Order: sequence, then C-alpha cells, then structure tokens
Amino acid sequence: MPKDLPSDPVLLKQLLAQMLSERESDKGKIVHLEEENSLLRQRLFGRKSELAADPATP
Repeated sequence: MPKDLPSDPVLLKQLLAQMLSERESDKGKIVHLEEENSLLRQRLFGRKSELAADPATP
C-alpha cells in the first residue's frame, strides 16, 4: 500500500479494486494451505500413520 494515497477518487477506486482482488487471491491460497495442512496432519498423526512403510508414500 502506498504511503501517500492519491486524492483522485478514480485512482482510489482502482487501488481499492486491486487490493480487494489481491485479498481474494490470498484468501484462496489460505484455504488451499489449510486443506493441505489438514491432509498432512492426518497422514502424519492419523490412526494408520504407524502402518506406513515409507513416510513419502500416501
């Protein structure tokens, strides 16, 4: 975010639209990483984790 915000309303709207787009993208990444984290935790600490011969294999 720029330190000095523009005083032009059109530029402010463009900046806001850009930031909202980045926020949506970040939220999607967070959801993906939370799902991946959950799957990896299940694989690592799940009921059958001790049965896996190779930790690299699902």
